[in-house]
Amino acid sequence: MPVDLSNFSQKELHEWINKFDTILCDCDGVLWSYNTPFPGASETVNTFINLGKRVYLVTNHSHILREEMLAKCHKLGFNVKLEDLVTSSYVTAHYLKQIGFNKKAYVIGSKELGKELDEVGIEHIGIGQDNLDCDIVQYVMKKYELDENVGAVIVSFDANFSYIKLCKAVNYLKDKNNLFIATNGDRYFDFPKWNFLLPETGCLINAIECGSSRLATIISKPSTYLCNVLAENSPPINPKKALVIGDSLRTDIVFGNNAGYETLLVGTGVNELKDVEEIIEKIKSGDDSQETKKLLPNFYIPSLNDFHKKLME
Repeated sequence: MPVDLSNFSQKELHEWINKFDTILCDCDGVLWSYNTPFPGASETVNTFINLGKRVYLVTNHSHILREEMLAKCHKLGFNVKLEDLVTSSYVTAHYLKQIGFNKKAYVIGSKELGKELDEVGIEHIGIGQDNLDCDIVQYVMKKYELDENVGAVIVSFDANFSYIKLCKAVNYLKDKNNLFIATNGDRYFDFPKWNFLLPETGCLINAIECGSSRLATIISKPSTYLCNVLAENSPPINPKKALVIGDSLRTDIVFGNNAGYETLLVGTGVNELKDVEEIIEKIKSGDDSQETKKLLPNFYIPSLNDFHKKLME
């Protein structure tokens, strides 16, 4: 079982915090729900900053600019700077820059992803509406064409996803030299207030993987490419002194374990302690694969409000 920080004394919690110099914190489900901050969240993050920790707020959302995210953070009381914010679109664009990608990208995604690609000088096509306006056979015979300069298919959240976009992505990927990457693999985004699940990037990836018989490379959490991107402007993160805080076992906790960081599950979002207990039972029953073990966090706290209250005792 993960260590429950609720059982720590104030002194023990301060000693525990002092082990870390870098903290990577998820946003939705940990710091806020949509536009409503969780009690104690901003106070906890600001305490980390005041203690001299390098704090990154890391989101798998691709359809928000870092500048927009900064404005939201300041409105909700988080004393962060632009360089502290990491989106999956930002990581994807800088990943392509780091590997020296110099062709055109076919993008299934938002205008925000397009702007991040523009920032690093990557030419792209595909963003916006692209719908079938004739019979599919007529389209193939008369209108269908691919850009020979495309060297990558990038998949992200796209409210304008269509059958034509699926066709184009699958056919670009017939060329095995073309990259197939995705900003993130999240399956859905939950709006509990409205009892609504919004299908996310993972659903689009599955359709394209099925049609192309290829697997996408996921760039953001739970992959560790973002660690290399962060190292562009800051010293490399020391895994022994880094902590990941998140609410999702499959993205946040697996990311932390992939990177060799300590992990803290916060029970205000996707997963709770009972989910960890179920995984432990699976392991005891014989499913002790590395994939399963990577779902286990080192530490647990019901909420950041509990964390903050403990600090203030």
